[in-house]
Amino acid sequence: MSLPIKSCFAVKLLHAPLACSIISVAIAAAGPVIAADAHVPTDAACIECHSRSNRLVERLTPTKASRMLVDTTAMERSVHGSACLACHSNGTALAIADHPATTTTNCGRCHAAQEAEWSESIHGLQAQAGNLDAPRCNTCHGAHDIRMHDDLESPVYRRNLPATCATCHESTELQSKYRFSRNRLLTYKNSYHGIAVKFGRAEAADCASCHSAHSIRPSSDPRSSIHPANIPSTCGKCHPGAGEQFARGGVHVLAEKQSSPGMFYVRKFYTWFIGTLMVLFFLYIVIEHTGSARARRKERSREGGRR
Repeated sequence: MSLPIKSCFAVKLLHAPLACSIISVAIAAAGPVIAADAHVPTDAACIECHSRSNRLVERLTPTKASRMLVDTTAMERSVHGSACLACHSNGTALAIADHPATTTTNCGRCHAAQEAEWSESIHGLQAQAGNLDAPRCNTCHGAHDIRMHDDLESPVYRRNLPATCATCHESTELQSKYRFSRNRLLTYKNSYHGIAVKFGRAEAADCASCHSAHSIRPSSDPRSSIHPANIPSTCGKCHPGAGEQFARGGVHVLAEKQSSPGMFYVRKFYTWFIGTLMVLFFLYIVIEHTGSARARRKERSREGGRR
């Protein structure tokens, strides 16, 4: 349902900032997308209403204010900058950003290839079917604070990507609702790949290396990069010559006695082995230090006796 109200932009010259604030209150209260008139707005006008410089924000409840306000500082630091109208339908519609499904952004205008991949992925298909839990662009990349993928603060930077994916895949609510496999983040962090990424190895695999970035599909889909038939080629991107044996090994395996006894006992052995070595090295240093101190005392005693 849309409400035929006057656009904030159409009346801002006569009633700014009061008119903008009244309409913002109406938008925050109404919830659905609010239709605006045909007057063409500007990015500056958007910022004027949706930033804290709009003093009427103080009259809103915290919940309504959060739905209306935009972090303009973060937006200016983003790769897009303060370009409201490039994403929000040229200002011909105003929307509440409570949930991705209510926004009017269209990332595909500039990122057509990525949108095409996403639309055929498990995420895109679920989103287009009306599933409000399915990830959209801003679920992973952010909304007004989007950064380049190689920016250390980007949620899709390789070191941050596992935690970004985990916001859905480690959610107990979503795990129960969609029967997600559990402990994906933990098993990745404990793997060679996860440890290498943590310590800055640029070539180590992250989530997107195996599952892809936008064309994510379930392992049962023959087109999926993690379908058993495709695992050799997927792993082969980093491991030349990867053969069928790569598809036989377990992935995201917990080192538990019941599910993976080999990994469990190897890890136990190395934990005790390395721990014992460290204790022995410490004892060796203590003994060596004690012996050296005793030898120095004897040497000083002999020198004192000669005098």
